[in-house]
Parts: sequence; C-alpha cells; structure tokens
Amino acid sequence: MSHGAKGEEAIWHEFVDDPEALAVEAATMKKQISGELTESEDTAPPLGRDALGMAKRRIGQGFFRSAVLAAYDEHCCVTGLSIPSLLMASHIVGWADDSAHRTNPRNGLCLNALHDRAFDRLLMYFDDDRRVRFVAHRFPNGFDSEGGNRWLLSFEGQQMREPNRFLPEPAFLARHREQALTGQAGP
Repeated sequence: MSHGAKGEEAIWHEFVDDPEALAVEAATMKKQISGELTESEDTAPPLGRDALGMAKRRIGQGFFRSAVLAAYDEHCCVTGLSIPSLLMASHIVGWADDSAHRTNPRNGLCLNALHDRAFDRLLMYFDDDRRVRFVAHRFPNGFDSEGGNRWLLSFEGQQMREPNRFLPEPAFLARHREQALTGQAGP
C-alpha cells in the first residue's frame, strides 16, 4: 500500500474486514445509479443464522437403506452407478402413503440421486416389464430437451437392473406408475 492513493488503504481494509457489507453497499449503489432502487428501500440481505427445532426421524430407515442397497449390490438399478454417496434407497410407494410397507425392502429401489428425484416427482416410472419410462408431458420441452435432460432421458426403455433379492413388488410399481401417469400422488 506504499504506492497507493489516499483512501485506498481504508477501502482495502473495509473490504478485507467485512466483504459482505461492501458487496451489499456496492450492489445498492449500482441499483441507485441505474434507477432500479430508491433511497428508502432496504437492500440488506437477511442475516443467515441457525435455529434449533424438533424434527421427525424415520425409525427403520437405516435398515431399509442397508437392505435395498445390498440387494442391488450398491448399484443404481437404472444407470449402474456405484458411488454409495450418490445412491438412494427410494421408496416405490412413499413413506407417508403406506405405513405398513415403510421398511419393506420390496418397496425399495436403489437409484442414483437424480433418478431418485425424477421417480419421486413422478417424472419417471417402471412399466410392467420393469423398463424405465418417463412422462413426456411433465418435461417443459418434452423429450426434445437439451443438455442434462438428454442424459436423464437417455435411459428411456432401459431394463431395470434386477436385485439379487427383494425383487420390487409388482403391485407397488403399478401403484407408482398409476400415480405418475395420472399426476396424482398418494392414496
């Protein structure tokens, strides 16, 4: 800072000591200059903070996950992905929808995180032959999408990798398929 102009050191210290405040101030000034903001508006972002609270825990979920992932030898039943931290023990019929089968391994599929999300959101289902199917009208651009959608949809018609035990219950797959095709979740 020996060759800096007067005031540069103060700005430097302000940035180093509180960069978030400086970023908010800069954004506010930019909006004021562009006319997007009036002087009276409060532009400070809300403070991030922690809060304690009560949460429900799914008793038996650990057993369910272990049984389902072991049944599929820790491989996604759609893609074959075998990175345990990216695998989910997906309920075919949701936890909240059927309390009698919450921990039944035949109500589970081993899916990677993305296909799990698509399955859970009723974008994907399995037909009677246990082939992957997608609900085209639920995709904003149908099946003609670009990028990541193309990869997800490339598994259309793919045969499910069958588990070495706990074959998915056909009635559960049919129930999920009906929900996906009609867009109605839950019983």
